[in-house]
Amino acid sequence: MALQISDIFINDWGQLKADQAAILLLWRDKLVKAIDDGKHEIAGLYKSILVRHLCKKKKVFNQLSSYQIRDIADDLNFIHTSWYSFHITFLKTKLGTLYRPDHKLASFTFWQLVKADAEYSKFLIYNFQESKEQYHALDRLVAIIYQTKPGYFTDTNIEEHTAVLPKGLTFELKYLILHTYSNIRKYLVHERCPELFNAPVPRHPEFISGSADNSKQIPKQVRNDEQPQYTGDMWRQMLFDLSETPAFSGLETAKNARLFDALDYLHKKALEQTKTS
Repeated sequence: MALQISDIFINDWGQLKADQAAILLLWRDKLVKAIDDGKHEIAGLYKSILVRHLCKKKKVFNQLSSYQIRDIADDLNFIHTSWYSFHITFLKTKLGTLYRPDHKLASFTFWQLVKADAEYSKFLIYNFQESKEQYHALDRLVAIIYQTKPGYFTDTNIEEHTAVLPKGLTFELKYLILHTYSNIRKYLVHERCPELFNAPVPRHPEFISGSADNSKQIPKQVRNDEQPQYTGDMWRQMLFDLSETPAFSGLETAKNARLFDALDYLHKKALEQTKTS
């Protein structure tokens, strides 16, 4: 029986452990950048590194020719697809264990998304400005995403949790968390609730990898000709609109609403408004 690519190579983000996914993400972004820049020789090198990283049987990799490596790399298209679950399942801190949210942020409260996206947009702005504040914004984003239990969120201890993030949570792993959130954000805006976000929203950028050594360097945006915009005000207005509806009446009710319930309801209202306008 002939072996398939999937028999020898990892072919899904979900098959990777957190450290494996983090490394793959960085090398993938380097490959994309090299191809965009027309640097074919270095792109070939990155393809070889990616194929070796994803090979389940290293002895097989050592027997591959350069042409086979190129063909295999081109077949591993999953590296360019999105994933919607956080690879790091929990973080152990001095204040207790913090857990990842459910798939596609399904366990998020609406207020948790408001706070997370505000911090995400701050990161984009600081990253664009090459400000060191981007590191703190990224840490706060992690502290908002990871909570003492899925479905629970309070904004009173964000800074406290930010200060105790484990040292083992490296830049590469934080970058993986950032990208996971970024993927889910795309899903929410462009797939789940497109009519709700029909009005202009802050552009959702891609990122490129940092320096070849593993120094602590936040990658800059690929398309950095447009100033990112702060999204906190936009989400707060949505929160106020939600709190004035019969289904989620009152600010606290709106804040604690399940994310999908709130977004789907707002999306339904947006569709109705579109039909009557």
